[in-house]
Amino acid sequence: MDSNPQVQATACPECGYSCNSTTPSLRHSLPRIDSLLRTNDPLTQEEEDIFRDFLGDRESRLSQLGARIVSVQALLKELEISQSEHQMAITQCKMLLNPIRRLPPDLLREIFLHGAGHYMDAEKHLLSTTHSLDLQSPPWSFSRVCRSWKEITIHTPFLWTRVKVESNK
Repeated sequence: MDSNPQVQATACPECGYSCNSTTPSLRHSLPRIDSLLRTNDPLTQEEEDIFRDFLGDRESRLSQLGARIVSVQALLKELEISQSEHQMAITQCKMLLNPIRRLPPDLLREIFLHGAGHYMDAEKHLLSTTHSLDLQSPPWSFSRVCRSWKEITIHTPFLWTRVKVESNK
């Protein structure tokens, strides 16, 4: 019983190529080939015929392989582009289905108030924050996320009641 089961490759439906083809080999003894390569001894007529047949067949096969490689590279490029487009579509869908989009405005208001420090002691909060005109801090940062968040921050006056201004002395 054979311990190496043969893997049967299917042929390409477009060109018929199958990776089951064997590596090229000469039907001549290897010691004779090695000897000929080390010397300038002439070939016998039979050897010359064998080598010419082999050369013609293999050059044709090499050309076919080159064309197949170009075809497969083009297919690979198409697949990579398709993969990228699918990944982008998946990312967009996930963004659209993100649970944050379904939070009611009342809950977002409360989150914004917590994030802006309105539920902590005013003195502690003002010591730990930058000045009120810092666009990277709440409530400014909340209002720059999207149109609906901007509307919520604008229509939540309590977010804008704590003001800290530092002088440049």
